Amino acid sequence: MSFINKRYLLIIIIIILTFPFTFPVFTGAAVAAVGEVAATEALDLSEVALNKRGYGYLSKGEFGKAIADFTEALKLNRGLNAARVNRGYAYYGAGDYKKAVRDFSKALKLDPESAEAASALNGRALAYFKLDKGSKAVVDLDNALGIDPWFEDALYNRASVYYKSAKFTQAAGDYSKLIQMKPTDILALMGRANSNRESGDYNRALTDYTRAINLYPEKAEVFHDRGIAFHRKGLFDRALSDYKRALELGLKSAALYYDLGLTLYKGGDLRGAVSALTRAIKLNPLYQPPQEPGDNKAGARGPDEVNKGERAALKSAYFQRGVALKGARIFNGAVKDFTKVIELEPKDAEALNNRGYLYLVELDQNEKGCADLSAACSLGECANFNIAKENGMCE
Repeated sequence: MSFINKRYLLIIIIIILTFPFTFPVFTGAAVAAVGEVAATEALDLSEVALNKRGYGYLSKGEFGKAIADFTEALKLNRGLNAARVNRGYAYYGAGDYKKAVRDFSKALKLDPESAEAASALNGRALAYFKLDKGSKAVVDLDNALGIDPWFEDALYNRASVYYKSAKFTQAAGDYSKLIQMKPTDILALMGRANSNRESGDYNRALTDYTRAINLYPEKAEVFHDRGIAFHRKGLFDRALSDYKRALELGLKSAALYYDLGLTLYKGGDLRGAVSALTRAIKLNPLYQPPQEPGDNKAGARGPDEVNKGERAALKSAYFQRGVALKGARIFNGAVKDFTKVIELEPKDAEALNNRGYLYLVELDQNEKGCADLSAACSLGECANFNIAKENGMCE
């Protein structure tokens, strides 16, 4: 940890990162004593003891109990800013981001320049980001790093905000600083590699992925991510080799099978692509197996109960499998997959165009085909509909 972290009085730092190795990091002075204090059941506790016990709850993820202890500590001493900052992190952990912002802002008003202020700025940035206020998050992290330019947690968090905001060059810069501090830090190496990959600098990305693999040869996720970079460079055989190594190391994620399917398709292995994409679909939490007529099992999750990322991933997997089935001339199967995409996103013009083409050209279902192409045209994609009209296939 950086020097400033060692000066904190029971301040907790929670890191938001993009990559597969993400985990919360709890830092602060006197951490070793927290577990003992947290276990104390004394009836009369001072504000300092309440703050310590609250920190113990916080470090274990018991946010409600932590908030209660920090609140009691502040009742005894409104000037105990460490308890206020800690409560801000507890509110953040509990998902109450507005209350977290309130506590961090109050702490900063009372003390704008100390180590606790840096922690409060870092925490408020996390809450701002969750509230879709990315620009405010960056300002707070800039200010935290103004207090300590080598504040690790703030560097990680700013890099993450930059990455999620598609500012990949800036993200790579912050990860480079972290690598200077810890040359073997897998999070920083992967962060910089992914940032360079997303900015199109595949050679630099591959250098970092390979360095990470040399340091951590059993990290399946690194092979997966390097495989994506190889794929984007058009080196499909090397991408396949990395994906297969990731599978051998035990990674069985929907994302890995999806990327494997894309690479197999690009390499001309349509059957392999369909198989891998089917695995990706079945591993998605939103996937529901086909039911027999009259089978209405309780407990199946609906679309509103899954996050947008899972929904988008499932839609992409169905679409890409539809494309592979179309290439393999399994037209009815392709139509079913494009229909799934349209069910998930009725305004997907690309899926409508693909299904419309299949209905019109391959399956002799002109009415359905023209309806799909017309719907795609209403969404701004008119090329196929206009060609069909010019050839007298649609009116």
